Amino acid sequence: MPRTRCVPWYLAMLAILLPFTARAQWLPDGVKVATGLSTLISAPPVPVLDGLGGAVFAADELAKPDPPRGSVARVRADGTLPAGWPAAGVPPAFLSFGTTSDGAGGAYVGRLTTEPMPSLVVFHVLASGALDPAWPPAGRVVADSAAGFHGMQLLADGSGGLYAFSDVTSTNESGVYDGRLRALRLQSNGAPAPGWSEGGVLLARAPFVQRQGRAFVSSAGVILYGEWEANGPAPFPNGPRTPYVVGLTPNGGVLPGWTSYSMPVPLTATGDAVQLVPDGSGGAFYAVTPLNAHRTTIQHLRVSGTLDPVWPAGGVALVADTSALAQMSVIAHDGAEGCFAFGLRVEGPVPGVERSSLLHLQADGAPAPGWPVELAAEWNTQGQLPEGRLAIVPDGRGGAFLHELEQIIFGPFESGFRRLRVQHFAHTGQVAAYWPAEGRVFAAQPGIRRSMSAISDGHGGVLVSWLDNRADTAAFATVDLYALGIGPDGSFTTGVSPVPAVGVKMSASPVPAFGESRLSFALPARAHVSLAVFDVGGRRVRRLHEGALEAGPHTMAWDGRDEAGRPMPQGVYLARATMNGVASDTRIVRLR
Repeated sequence: MPRTRCVPWYLAMLAILLPFTARAQWLPDGVKVATGLSTLISAPPVPVLDGLGGAVFAADELAKPDPPRGSVARVRADGTLPAGWPAAGVPPAFLSFGTTSDGAGGAYVGRLTTEPMPSLVVFHVLASGALDPAWPPAGRVVADSAAGFHGMQLLADGSGGLYAFSDVTSTNESGVYDGRLRALRLQSNGAPAPGWSEGGVLLARAPFVQRQGRAFVSSAGVILYGEWEANGPAPFPNGPRTPYVVGLTPNGGVLPGWTSYSMPVPLTATGDAVQLVPDGSGGAFYAVTPLNAHRTTIQHLRVSGTLDPVWPAGGVALVADTSALAQMSVIAHDGAEGCFAFGLRVEGPVPGVERSSLLHLQADGAPAPGWPVELAAEWNTQGQLPEGRLAIVPDGRGGAFLHELEQIIFGPFESGFRRLRVQHFAHTGQVAAYWPAEGRVFAAQPGIRRSMSAISDGHGGVLVSWLDNRADTAAFATVDLYALGIGPDGSFTTGVSPVPAVGVKMSASPVPAFGESRLSFALPARAHVSLAVFDVGGRRVRRLHEGALEAGPHTMAWDGRDEAGRPMPQGVYLARATMNGVASDTRIVRLR
């Protein structure tokens, strides 16, 4: 049986104290937040929330004939670009080495500097776009970097500071690798956090090339995925990779139950493809696709470093069909105790027929009711790997947004995709209210799109970013970075219409309601209004009005019953009025 939770009615009443966030104002095809980026950078610039409702990006610029320069861009929650951004104080760099938020509108940005010696350094950019004068002008050195491979990842610690993970791989005269992974926790003033030394802690070291994956923070500490790459000739190994996982406490110690900072990822082998995401409790979910077998499974690693005994011993199969020729996955935390995963299979004789599905696993590894969801043909991958073109983001209510760049095209110098498709699934596995069955299409202008990322905006919507050439014949080596904010219902306002969009300002009374709830609003002019009540899962409970209303005040009542006349249980509901394409919401708290 799946686990369920009962929320006391008095806790539900707290919802009335939480105001809805104003709808973002975005252009239909996105807002340009940085220009002149390098197409040589394969990894998408991942946005991070800035703590004020917007997001910060670190983009790599290569504006010929000028030398490379780094751009740190920021966009507000309403889609506008604040003054002082892109931040100009961060020094030039060919590659970015990590970005994270300071929680106050600014960002920490990583760079590789060469003077007076190669070093990985961090800069603090304030909300104004200026460099923090309390930090060293040349940045705070995190690690010295000898010639060879190097990388850095920055992660907000939840207290205004950050973790900096640096990996450096050098070679000796015989060509033997020396790979090291270190961690350092810094406060907002650039000083080491209490209990941490200036040099941080050495997490892993081996005679291989060190490549770190994404890290995730929780109250228990940090968990990070990495790979050792071996057997290739220096300086370009390109050999098989061995997956491992790192865990450490907030004070830099080894996690309880772990014998050291790092260990092999359980039930994996060299060459296996692994994706790892947090579980919300200090552990992780991870998908494994063996090197020579096309059957992906999902596992749950607890914060203790052991596999979850509640889950099946061999993990959960991403796709139940064992005859499928190929499988791949994108995995994401569901924001609670489970995870989502996208799976692709190719059925039938070669070349086969693509089928794709979206799976939601609960804390015990069982599929959530109504899942998996079989996806329409629009979501097939066209033989393209999902990295940088497919993303899953939880909606905070048990459902998820699915994003995909689709319709592959080939330009004279690069390939990419024609447009962005987004779909919102409710916790039931059904398409969420207000969303068409095929999803919504964005950024469909002529041009080439690639390297897409998506994150939750913290208010039930998503923030999507991608690299974009707005012409199929775009010049080689430069693209722009675009972003788009999408609300839970898939709508947004452009702010460029000659007739400004005006929504309905609505209130509910009494709150809480023991019987009938009255919804009051006023119209500035005659308009078509849609008014309905939804549950917290996004399902429509009752349509109260659909049609034209005259200007002036209006009051409509909900008697607490659904379309069939059945009384609804106590809890929190959402009343939504839509006018001129703008939706306005208010909460109803029902007690009985």
